[in-house]
Amino acid sequence: MRVAVSPGADRDIDRLSADVAERVLAAIQGLGRNPRPAGCLRLRGYDPPTWRLRVGPWRIDRAALVRVTGVRHRSKAY
Repeated sequence: MRVAVSPGADRDIDRLSADVAERVLAAIQGLGRNPRPAGCLRLRGYDPPTWRLRVGPWRIDRAALVRVTGVRHRSKAY
């Protein structure tokens, strides 16, 4: 399965430190093999359905088609 990263999420990843960016990118690439890994939660109130995956204190938000829309520290995610 193909994983598309939005330009905004790409900029979010560019702002991360190298070690965190590597972990986040590995999780994003893993979504191509398993779009709903353990710990992936559906967010309420979104149409189309949107899911969240945590990588340490970072959250990866994505829509149903495995389109990554943002990467934020969990303290700033809401």
